[in-house]
Amino acid sequence: MDATDTPDLAAAKAALLQSVPQWSHLSRADIRLRPLSGGITNLVFRADAPADSAPGAAALLRIYGRGTQRFFDRAAELARFARLADRGLGPRLLGSYPWGRVEEFLPARPMEAEEIRRDGVARKIAHLVARLHLLEPTSDDQEGWEWRLCKWLAELGDDVSLVGRAREGLQLVRARLAASSGGGALDEAKAFCDELVFCHNDLLGANILVADGGRGDCCGAMHVIDYEYASLNPRGYDLANHFCEYAGFETDCSQYPSRGHQMAFVRAYCAELDPGRSVSEQFLNAVVQRLVIYAMASDLFWGTWGLLQARHSNLEFDFAAYAHRRLNQMLDFHVNLLTPLP
Repeated sequence: MDATDTPDLAAAKAALLQSVPQWSHLSRADIRLRPLSGGITNLVFRADAPADSAPGAAALLRIYGRGTQRFFDRAAELARFARLADRGLGPRLLGSYPWGRVEEFLPARPMEAEEIRRDGVARKIAHLVARLHLLEPTSDDQEGWEWRLCKWLAELGDDVSLVGRAREGLQLVRARLAASSGGGALDEAKAFCDELVFCHNDLLGANILVADGGRGDCCGAMHVIDYEYASLNPRGYDLANHFCEYAGFETDCSQYPSRGHQMAFVRAYCAELDPGRSVSEQFLNAVVQRLVIYAMASDLFWGTWGLLQARHSNLEFDFAAYAHRRLNQMLDFHVNLLTPLP
């Protein structure tokens, strides 16, 4: 079976029996699978065994979507997964197969887009992202957003609708990032946003787990999962990409965070990153201004991703429509937020 094949449930259950030590004495018929919602890249199931046979045991079964190996280096992703688990930043890897993997099941649920927009929750996420950005990257973490985007555009060629739009947008983003910032707080914000750090690159609500029972601003403990797209990237890209996820898969631009919300998020992020650092209103304003450019980069990245997924994925999601919304409505929305060059 290769990475493009999807296993039948009998084969998946056999893998679970091999991967979960408490289940080695069970049969496939003992395992119950329940689909979990959230992401649109893989099929994800919670696996349980009878309580009287393996009390308290549960596992997560992840079956890779068809063609997902085109989007990242799966071997590097597995190495990253294990490294982050060792540091308590993700679930443990229980078993790996060409078609998917078995993970420790965390007693938590994915967050909704509506939740991550709440001020109190956003502050906790800001602290979590700051701790993530302090991790030391490795040689497995080198494929940044621009390298991947150019690779995907080359694979799509010129015969796919919207590719020209993505290429034009990339030229604009490059020009804006390279332009002189204007001095003062703008220079400080540019250095801050452009610094290369270990980034998650896919911080939507579904990839942030909150402990059961945690709802509202006083939510429980949080965990970040799914480091498939993690890499060395500019800090500003990860922050802006997270803000884009406020719009959800429907890309509702009216839910994009206000300037004040973004400033509060960056303030909380900086407080966790460097507790002794004092940040000014001018700096925060300048950071939000630069994050608009990285939000455009996020639109280009995920819009182009959607075009490739529409060509290869076997999952029931309208990737082409999503790509259209990111490369048209949402990209236009962010272009209109750009400030004039100094």
